Amino acid sequence: TVLAPAGRQKTVTVLPGTYTLYGAYDLPSALLLRGRGELGSAVLTCSAAVNNGFLRIVESDTVVTNLAIRGGKGNGTNADKTAAASGVHMTAGLLTGCEISGCKPARDGYGTQALVLQGSNSATCPVARNCIISNNLGKTNGTDNYSRGAAVFFGQWGKMYDTEITANTGTQGGAVMVGSKGDGGA
Repeated sequence: TVLAPAGRQKTVTVLPGTYTLYGAYDLPSALLLRGRGELGSAVLTCSAAVNNGFLRIVESDTVVTNLAIRGGKGNGTNADKTAAASGVHMTAGLLTGCEISGCKPARDGYGTQALVLQGSNSATCPVARNCIISNNLGKTNGTDNYSRGAAVFFGQWGKMYDTEITANTGTQGGAVMVGSKGDGGA
């Protein structure tokens, strides 16, 4: 199990290679998930369409580092009308030194983003640092304003530092979209 006792961080190291995940994974509290080797050596891909990112970082003490996250397929807007991720959805925690690429909607008519940073308060805000976000397709579903259509969506409390966002395509909002107070944005 990857669950760790309270106050003690558990480290899971992903060895070089490509690993296909089937469905979405909520990463537990007190987890350090890290890739071994140079960036791009340890790769996680997703084979199934997901609603809210195939990696979900929801705890403030969860850290994901040095992983390539590729090929996520998003199903679009969540039932609660929040932005949906095809790659990584963060409501807390830290994503650092990672690459997110090749993420897109599962099929036409579905809106999605490669990375969603959407926290609930300033104490547990999600942070992306020193990442590369490239070659993703963000798309709006055309029926509401919550399926953003940008490579990165910043909702309320999301933070990003020293991150390269390049060669992404978005049908609404372009590379980065910042939400408004009415939809959980900053």
